Amino acid sequence: ADGWRQALDHDVMFGNRREFLALTGQPDLDLAVARAREELRGSACRAFYVSLGADGAIAIREDSVIAVPAFDVDVIDTTGAGDAFTAGCIWGLLENRDDREVLRRGNLLGGLACTALGARAGLPTRDQALSALTSLSVRGHRG
Repeated sequence: ADGWRQALDHDVMFGNRREFLALTGQPDLDLAVARAREELRGSACRAFYVSLGADGAIAIREDSVIAVPAFDVDVIDTTGAGDAFTAGCIWGLLENRDDREVLRRGNLLGGLACTALGARAGLPTRDQALSALTSLSVRGHRG
């Protein structure tokens, strides 16, 4: 309960499904999202950005939930994927992008982090990341 109160004191929060369920104290994602939307009202926190791994990611705000699919990458090692997801989201936030683009960037860096052994080997430069945003397919959508 203390962790949840502390989370609501931050501007935005990042995490994965397991962390989000633990933080909200809910047994499934739908209940966790409902609790978050309810308790975002009147709190300092504007949004939760939650990585769902191969299932993409969601942005949760008081008045909306946006889902964005993961990019289709060949996973070798997931070490560092969560940190890379957060870095990608922060990159989008720093450039004042909307939630859909914030999640796309989080999914991109999180996915690319999985394409090589270790936490950093798969991470792109900024130019490589911008190129990959337009060239990589999302899961379930080839072409």
